[in-house]
Amino acid sequence: MNLSRNLKNLIFLDEEGNEKQRKRSMAAHPDDTQGKNDFVDLTHDPIDVAQLYGKVLSSAAGAVASFVGITRDNDGGKEVTKLEYEAYAPMAVKTMHEVCGEIRQRWPDICHAAIVHRLGVVDISEASIAIFVSSPHRKASLAAVQYAIDELKARLPVWKKEFYVSAENGPSWKANKEANLHVAGPTACK
Repeated sequence: MNLSRNLKNLIFLDEEGNEKQRKRSMAAHPDDTQGKNDFVDLTHDPIDVAQLYGKVLSSAAGAVASFVGITRDNDGGKEVTKLEYEAYAPMAVKTMHEVCGEIRQRWPDICHAAIVHRLGVVDISEASIAIFVSSPHRKASLAAVQYAIDELKARLPVWKKEFYVSAENGPSWKANKEANLHVAGPTACK
């Protein structure tokens, strides 16, 4: 993996979704209101999980827990070839920051948290989302990662389109079953 290419193409956004100047290395998000090293981002490039693991390492941490959601080759009996993600970036970044803040309120001994979500085309077995949390003991980081993915699946304004092997099954926009985003579909209007 070409790390310099991946870092060059990261999109750094503030909480309002304004693109920040690109950095040469991953750094804690400049708008971190907790004074901790939380890192959130959206990227069109493959997620570098080793880089994120390094972001949450701390000499005070005895545990790093993670979740990496990847594209599988099937859904509902259909063969999937790839996914494509779109986001409302300002709200997505804000939501990721909110989840980091909620993690810190629930588990105050968390050392670091990192959340990155992929945008654009994500091929089979590639990561769509990665969450890493470090803490002095495993219980807090494991619980925080579970909380983060559950909350993000329910609240994050990121949409997924599935593409299928069969030509008769055209691409399909998929909603997260856990989503609380109440958006009226075309059938709601008459």
